[in-house]
Amino acid sequence: FYYPGSDAYIGPSSRCSSHSVCLVKSQVESVNHNETHRAVPLPQSYVDLGLPSGTLWKNSNEGGDNAHYAYDEAKRYFGSKLPTKTQWEELKEKCNWSLIDGGYKVTGPNGNYIILTAAGRHFCDRKVCDMHKYGGYWSSTPKGSDFAWFLYFKWGSIDIDSNVHCYGLSVRLVQ
Repeated sequence: FYYPGSDAYIGPSSRCSSHSVCLVKSQVESVNHNETHRAVPLPQSYVDLGLPSGTLWKNSNEGGDNAHYAYDEAKRYFGSKLPTKTQWEELKEKCNWSLIDGGYKVTGPNGNYIILTAAGRHFCDRKVCDMHKYGGYWSSTPKGSDFAWFLYFKWGSIDIDSNVHCYGLSVRLVQ
């Protein structure tokens, strides 16, 4: 479908033509693999990992895999959608963490998963470091007036700690 001039046209086009794409969201997409007809769910914005709390985790980082936010920015932009320290603890304790190229595959009790990327971090001077080696994700939970809790992983270890608000970390949202 395109508009050449003022007329609308629906019809074939060559593969090398450039056209805009408009995606339509559907709950279920029907596919046929080897004569077996089955329904396959389309990707969702949030993933149910089957956690006891019922928390749904977004399947991508806010701003993309290389975006970093200082704590105050993250709180201002995302507010209550930032996970709490308790939600990060549940994710750490109740899920299976598999080291993959560029981060971790975090698989919930029900088999669904999210990918947490090792997007690095920036120090208070905004210098980015540890790309592809370190992943740090803010929680909404402060620790005093100048520190906040966050989940991090590096070199095979996964932990929850606190850091100063001016550090730049990734953001993953919850519902």
